[in-house]
Amino acid sequence: MKFKLTKRNLIIAVLFVIIVTSIVVFLLGVTKRSDNARTVVARPTMVDTKVNSSSPTNAVQGALVTNSYAGLNRAKQIILNLRSIAAKTNDVQALCYGNAALFAELRKLGSDAVAASLDEIADKTSPESLRIILIEMVTPMAGRRDDRVGQVLLAIITDSEDVKAVKMQALAWIPATGNQSAGAALLEMLPKQTDVDLEFGMTRALGRFQVAGSLPALQAELADEKKYLTRIAAYHAVAKQGGQDALTLLQNSVAARLATGSQESHPEENTVSVHGILALGEIPDASSLPVLESVAKNAANSVSVRSTAIQTISTIGGPKASQFLRSALQDEQNESVLAYVARAMSLAGEQTDASACLAKAATVSDSYTKTELQKAAQELQKKAKR
Repeated sequence: MKFKLTKRNLIIAVLFVIIVTSIVVFLLGVTKRSDNARTVVARPTMVDTKVNSSSPTNAVQGALVTNSYAGLNRAKQIILNLRSIAAKTNDVQALCYGNAALFAELRKLGSDAVAASLDEIADKTSPESLRIILIEMVTPMAGRRDDRVGQVLLAIITDSEDVKAVKMQALAWIPATGNQSAGAALLEMLPKQTDVDLEFGMTRALGRFQVAGSLPALQAELADEKKYLTRIAAYHAVAKQGGQDALTLLQNSVAARLATGSQESHPEENTVSVHGILALGEIPDASSLPVLESVAKNAANSVSVRSTAIQTISTIGGPKASQFLRSALQDEQNESVLAYVARAMSLAGEQTDASACLAKAATVSDSYTKTELQKAAQELQKKAKR
């Protein structure tokens, strides 16, 4: 059949071309949009896989990581500011009180502050005043919950080249970290220490660790040629070890020290004697009463030594303690000591001892001692009503 080009056929042909072209354009557009859609979907999926895997829980964790970075950066910035200020002064109090707001903000950052502070504490180029404050701030915050605190402080203590003031601060706070290896390290270092201040710091710190074999080293620290503060620390360190060996060591040491008396004219030695008696009271045992009674009766001992012995007797308590106090109430001639007998009697006496206290009060001239005896009588009378 022969095709005849007419006006009608021409119009149909044009319309056909337009329709086909439109369909092709439409299909190409759909394909492009589909590719774009896949790209849009693919991009978040890649990000989620690396950061949060499209999971709500991991999305929160991602946010926490971001916040942690921000907190750590802020902590570092605060410490950098404090470091700049501290470089101008070694006055610890001035740095602390003058920048209280910065330290308060640092504390609020919690674990981020701990991490940043430990880096600064370990840095020996940091001003010592800042390191000292940060040790005191960080240890209570995370000492027993973060092993790094004890590790950093022990590293300072064992570093012979670190600043003495910072080492003393580390020694003061390392027991609070619970780092048990520190106790063994201190026990090994103590006999070799020649600096008297560090020797005191180590002795005091060792008292808060119960390390096997500590008593011989602590006994050596009780020698008379040692600085009096070291001997005081040694007495309390022995008491904290506990046990019969520690108790026997304390009893023998106190008895030997005070066999010939302790006068107020030697204040440092007198103070050592007082702390030796107090250490005995930290292991309350009736076997210590004979030593304490001998000290309390000896008029060659100072009032402070005798009164401390009397107080320790009342702390130990028991029938023998009460019996000694009744005897002292009748026989004691020093009215200053008698005032302490009255206080001890109010704790360890019985209701029937009230009349003896009132009778003694009528015989003394010192108004303070008289008042103490009367107060003791009142306290003893109340015991019958309890």
